[in-house]
Parts: sequence; structure tokens; C-alpha cells
Amino acid sequence: MKVMLLGAGAVGAPLCTRLTKASELYLIMDDKRAEGYKGIIVNGLHYQIPLAKKGDKADLIILACKNFDLDNAISEIREHVRDNTIIMSLLNGVESEKHLEEAFPNAHVIYSFITSLSSNRDGNIINCYSENGGIIFLGEKNGTKTEELEKVISLFDMCNVTYQVSDNIIKEIWWKFMLNCAFNSLSGILETTYRKMYDNQMLLMAAQKTIDEVIEVANAEGVNLTAKDGQRAIDTIKAFKDDGKTSLLQDIENKRMTENRYFTYCVSTLGKKHKISTPVCDLLYLLVEAKSYAKK
Repeated sequence: MKVMLLGAGAVGAPLCTRLTKASELYLIMDDKRAEGYKGIIVNGLHYQIPLAKKGDKADLIILACKNFDLDNAISEIREHVRDNTIIMSLLNGVESEKHLEEAFPNAHVIYSFITSLSSNRDGNIINCYSENGGIIFLGEKNGTKTEELEKVISLFDMCNVTYQVSDNIIKEIWWKFMLNCAFNSLSGILETTYRKMYDNQMLLMAAQKTIDEVIEVANAEGVNLTAKDGQRAIDTIKAFKDDGKTSLLQDIENKRMTENRYFTYCVSTLGKKHKISTPVCDLLYLLVEAKSYAKK
């Protein structure tokens, strides 16, 4: 398959190291980024992945950028999309696939996200602490098995990409959203690595209160998240015992824009829609914004 990836950072770069094994892989970059491109360094190894040529079409496009860059990403990939090009978004939150379906009605959007990934980025240098490079959850919106899905599964098998196919991918995306709302927000405020989160009982109690609000809002949206799903999110974070940092904390430390409004602010907005009170998420959103402002 001719695969193109946009966003070779903390999420995309570890995936690139695997996709180079059995695919024709290219990076999509705007002209400004392309000028300074010198390859990527993952765990000390240098990878000089070629850049996509203007107008060249892809069989599969994977987005691994930030939510606030999605509109720009859509513009950048447009020239590489043909009818039935498969598009996968590894973006956080619960909205990116809808935007991609609207932008590319003749493409094939497979719903997906990545979890169990602990990775830090400093420029083009990425240190990935996860031995398997994270786990990609993927599936069709309606839960069916399609030819396009099978093509991606075959590619991942050849490239040793760790994945899990779900017949209820919408719920799984909301599960990852719940995890992000709780732990990205708290890690950013407290400036704490995974190693310092897994046994911090006060932090875990605060995370549980956040999770409870997300579950209530998800149920109102027709997504059947449960307390068991909440415990799975906590267990996932407790399994990390390394010096990795959440993406939100890395953005705060590097004075970059955060995805805060795609996490707890989204919960607050949906809470208002359904007349559900979300005081914990409301406060976490404000605290992250205040923290980001103070770091400028």
C-alpha cells in the first residue's frame, strides 16, 4: 500500500518506524516544515522517510496531528485523496472522523485511535517508552467488516503494528476521550509524569470524579460507557511506570497550544446540551487554561 502520514511527532513517529517495514511510506508536510525536514530520530535511530510529492495519491492516509490542526491537515491531504482512499485519524477527542467524512465524502474513513503509548518529543527527536509503540484501536462506524478494514489489518500484521479491531469503535473512542479528560488534564496541572501518577491516590480520586462526569455525558449522547470502562481507564494509566508525559503536559511545558478545549471543555459543552452538571470538568478546563497562560 502507498501510505502517507501527517504528523510525525510523539504519536506518528513511533508508528513510522513500523510502517517502513512493509509499505511505501511518505510524510505529508507543508512547505514551511518541509524546508527544515532532516528526518526523525526515534529512540536514537535516524529515519529519513521521504516526503509525499505534490498531487500524488495515497491508498491510506493516517493523521497523527493535534485537533487544532485538523482544518489545516484536511487542506494538506486533499491533493492526495482519491475516491476510496482510506483515511484514519489518530487524533484525540470524539469529533475528527465526522469532520473528515464531511470533507471527503468519496473517501473511506475508518474510525480509530491510539492508546497505551508513552512517548516524548523534542523537535524531531522522539523517545518512545512503549515497547509495542502503542495499540491502535480501529473499526468501521457501523461495526461491520469491510474490504478497506481488512486491507489495513493486513498492513498492520505485516508491519508488526499492535492493534485491536472493535465492533463498537464509537464506544472505544469515547473511552479514550474519558481517559484523556481525566489524566491529560490532571497531569498538565500537576506537571507529573506517568511514573508519579500510578500510585498517587489523591490524583486517582480526582480522575475518578472526572470519569464519572464523562460517563454521564456519554450515556446522554447514546454511548454506553460504564463504571467498568472507567476502571479500565484508571488501570491503563496505572500500568505506566515510566518517565513518559501526556501530550497536554508536553504542550504546556513547551508553551504550545494544548488540546484542552477538545477534552474537558467538550464535556462541559455537551453537559449543557443535556442539562447535566459537570463541575469537575468545568474546573479542570479553567485550571489548564490558567496553567497554560502562566507558562507563557
